[in-house]
Amino acid sequence: MPSQSPQPKHKTSSLKLIMPLENVALDRQSSLEQAIQFHMDGALDKAEQLYMRLLGQDDNDEEVLYLVGVLACDLGIFDTACRFLQKAVDLSPSFVDATQQLAIALNGCGKPHEALVYYRRALKAEPDNHLALNQCASILIGLDRSEEAKDYIQQALEAAPENAESLMHLGRIALLKKRSKIWPVPDLSNAVTSFKSALSIDESYVSAKINLANSLRILGQHEAACETLQSVLATHPESTEALNNLAT
Repeated sequence: MPSQSPQPKHKTSSLKLIMPLENVALDRQSSLEQAIQFHMDGALDKAEQLYMRLLGQDDNDEEVLYLVGVLACDLGIFDTACRFLQKAVDLSPSFVDATQQLAIALNGCGKPHEALVYYRRALKAEPDNHLALNQCASILIGLDRSEEAKDYIQQALEAAPENAESLMHLGRIALLKKRSKIWPVPDLSNAVTSFKSALSIDESYVSAKINLANSLRILGQHEAACETLQSVLATHPESTEALNNLAT
C-alpha cells in the first residue's frame, strides 16, 4: 500500500467511474504503478481508466478502492470518494491511509462529526500522526470546541515541533476568543505571535498570512495587514479570501 496519496500536478478530469469493457487481463502491479504515475502527473483520465480496469478484475482490491477515493477527493467529489473509501476501510480496517482519507472525504461532505470518528481511529493506530492530529484540531475549532482542540495541537507539536499548521491553529484559537463571554476580545498578541511563528516555518502558508492580516487589521495596523494580503495575491492571485479582506 502506498505510504502517501498521489499528489496530482493538475486536475484534468471529471470522474466517470465506468467499468471498462476490455477483457484483456492486466498485470496488477505494473498497471497499478502506471496508474499512480498518471495520477501524480495530473493525467487523471488515464489514471481513472486504469484504476477502474483493475477494479473490474477485483472489485475488492482495497488499495485500488483507496486510490479511486483519493482521485475523487482531488476532484472535490467527496460523496463519491466516501463510497470507495468506506469500502476500502470495511475490507481492511487496519488500512490507516484509507481511514484518514475517508475522514478527509467526510469533512469535505460537511460531516465533521463523522470525520472525527475516522481521524481518531487513524490516531489509535498512529498516535503521533501530526497530520491527523491537526485535522482533529481544525474540526474542533470549527465546532467551537477549542479547549479540546488544544490537546490535539499539543500532541501534534510534540510529534513534530517544526509544525506550521499547529501554530496556525493556536493563532486561530487566540483570534476566536472574542466569541467567548470569558474572553470578550481576541487574544491578538498570541494570535499574531502564532501566525508569525507558523510563517517562519513555512513562509508561503496562505491561511496563516490571511489570519495574520486579520489580526493586524483588528489591531489597527492597516498598512501591515494590506502588505500581508498583497503578498498572498502575489503568489495566489485567485484567492477570493485575500481579495475580500483587502476590500474591507
